Amino acid sequence: MMDMFEGLDEGQQKAVFTASRHVLVVAPPGSGKTLTLASRAARLLSAGNAPEAILAITFTNRAAGELKERLERLTGIKSGLNISTFHSFSLRLLKEALPGFKLMGRQDSVAILKGLMRKNPEAVLEKISAAKNLGLSGADDELAKTIEAYDSELKRLNAIDLDGLLIEAVRVLEDGKGENIGFLKGLKHLLIDEFQDINSHQARLIGLLEKTGVSVFAIGDPDQAIYGFRGAGVEHFLDFQRDYPQAEVIRLKNNFRSGKEIVLASQAVIANNKTRLENAVSTPERSAEIRLVRCASEESEAEFIIREIEKAMGGFGHLSIGEGIEAARFSDFAVLFRTNRQA
Repeated sequence: MMDMFEGLDEGQQKAVFTASRHVLVVAPPGSGKTLTLASRAARLLSAGNAPEAILAITFTNRAAGELKERLERLTGIKSGLNISTFHSFSLRLLKEALPGFKLMGRQDSVAILKGLMRKNPEAVLEKISAAKNLGLSGADDELAKTIEAYDSELKRLNAIDLDGLLIEAVRVLEDGKGENIGFLKGLKHLLIDEFQDINSHQARLIGLLEKTGVSVFAIGDPDQAIYGFRGAGVEHFLDFQRDYPQAEVIRLKNNFRSGKEIVLASQAVIANNKTRLENAVSTPERSAEIRLVRCASEESEAEFIIREIEKAMGGFGHLSIGEGIEAARFSDFAVLFRTNRQA
């Protein structure tokens, strides 16, 4: 069995093999988060759990696919693995609990708002989505009336939209109907990826599953919480020990991706976060020079970047040809912007 987990560092091994029922893993960038999550699932399978006893939840279909591939390579198991997004899990649950309902796509929802005579229905739908993800805390009186009319039309059509999947799944479990859902009966272990990005609906869903006796293994990095616009809050990560007093917190401390200079620079910035879990990260000694250049304006920033690219490429203008020591290609460069407007 150990061959399957060869190469894991001390923190990863602890996360994979702990017997604690509630586990929170703080996994900074480059610390092997996906490997750790896949190895945890593989260890549970090797301990005799059936594939259907384990549910791994991610945020995107791409992440779910990557996790499934990792797990297949580790275990050789290609069927029966329960790996899904929050939305696909909720959809599966509701298909058993509320058979016959219609799932409304974005264009269906836009059509409903058009029928309700709402101007700019696409923008209104975005506001409805944001308000629902925030638990309606962001809805003014006018928006609240629109949501009420919109939800009434969904009910008339026996339909649920994408944002409603999680809300309805939570309602089903709170009403005690989860006991009749076949695939939940054998569920023993819940693994959650990118835990820092869960919102209040997802936190409630996790809590309701935990009350059925399911163990909870959550992994993520509170310093990377980026989905506040859809109701996510890092407080769910920080409150894990409050919600589960017996929880074990494990910190992955090795960055296998970045050089020392990059790690130290990022830690200096992240240290200014007011709410976070401290986690000292180490990395192999590797050179990765960071230059901080101050420019007088956005135009001069652009000019500087162009000159640097020209120089590295050996010049592509008649005044700079031959300046580069080793010619690079355009594909060797990445330019990052804070907003699309700046690009």
